[in-house]
Amino acid sequence: MGALGPNAATSTTDNTQQDLARRTGEIAVYWYCMLSIGWFYGMLLLSTTFTTAFGLKFGDVWVRWWSEQTVDLSIGSWVGVSVSLACVALVSHGAQLWVFLVWTVPKSSGELPELLLHAVMMAPYRIFVETDPGVTLNR
Repeated sequence: MGALGPNAATSTTDNTQQDLARRTGEIAVYWYCMLSIGWFYGMLLLSTTFTTAFGLKFGDVWVRWWSEQTVDLSIGSWVGVSVSLACVALVSHGAQLWVFLVWTVPKSSGELPELLLHAVMMAPYRIFVETDPGVTLNR
């Protein structure tokens, strides 16, 4: 069995499974962060993200349609729509960055530490006695 014995192998397997579960995250964490920025900023960030994705991905579809000539349009129309989609993607991406960096990050960075401090201060003492300090610190 080696110097570590059978319990060490089980413990390593349990730790590996916990690490894998921790890395993937849960939807509740993302929901918690979304609530910390508020519904207005959350929906604004989501809409700018979707608009950016539409401008980028539908541009690919449009070029494919152009190459297949599925619709009979002039060259100017094909180029005009392509340029318009690129402009939509560019402007919405700028808006997305602005909303994220100027509005949501400052709001979230003010809310989350306050909620964390409240949760820690209201936790029962037995949690701190029974839980390893490293685990508490890393969460």
